[in-house]
Order: sequence, then structure tokens, then C-alpha cells
Amino acid sequence: MINALSVDVEDYYHVSAFENVIDRADWDHYPSRVADNTRRVLDLFDMHEVTGTFFCARLGGGTGAAAGARYRGPGA
Repeated sequence: MINALSVDVEDYYHVSAFENVIDRADWDHYPSRVADNTRRVLDLFDMHEVTGTFFCARLGGGTGAAAGARYRGPGA
């Protein structure tokens, strides 16, 4: 059996549930949680020797790139 794991990385205000509440033009005014939370997930993966694919949505001018910049694991 082959198992696969993927993680969709985006900030909480990017989700469609907030599209009528938070205007896309205001995204840069909200604090980003992506970097810290992605680091936590990567640390858990490391602790349990798990690998996966991360899909990082960097929409707007946010700092999503900071989260991915840390990890350049096997095969990178």
C-alpha cells in the first residue's frame, strides 16, 4: 500500500468562508499565521519521520514564502 499526504498552506482569511466578510484588498492588514503554524506542522512531521507535499498559496502581499523557506528536506 502506498500512502500520500499533502498539506494546503494558506492563511485563515484566504478561505472562501470569509469571502463575504474579509475583502481581498484588506488581506495585508491581517496578521499572518502561516509561517508559525507551518513550522509546527513541519516539526511534527520531523518528529514522526513523515514526509508530504506542501501546496503553498501565496495570494496577496503576505509573507507565506517565509514558511517554505525553512524547509529544504530530502530531495529538495
